[in-house]
Amino acid sequence: MKDEAPTLERMRWDTAILVCRACGKRSNGPKGMKPKALVSIIRRDAKAVQPRPRVLLTGCLGLCPKGAVAVAVVSTSLPPRLIAVRSVAQMEAAMPLLIGDATLR
Repeated sequence: MKDEAPTLERMRWDTAILVCRACGKRSNGPKGMKPKALVSIIRRDAKAVQPRPRVLLTGCLGLCPKGAVAVAVVSTSLPPRLIAVRSVAQMEAAMPLLIGDATLR
């Protein structure tokens, strides 16, 4: 068993949205907005997208925006994107960027 080669598995999703958990813990992080709440908003708004993106809480993404949460999107069909979200309204407005309906300007 130890000598077997690893197998390549097929994923059920082609887009991963990563929400930085560390941003919510910083003293200069966003006020009144928690990363877990952002994950819930993203999952709710992405239900209609097929295939549905995978939304994950992750460690530090390295952007460390003052007063915001870093959100990264990695997709097989689009270039990687990294955005800073400062409010729930911004999160809802950024959904087209996250799911690929718009391009970053």
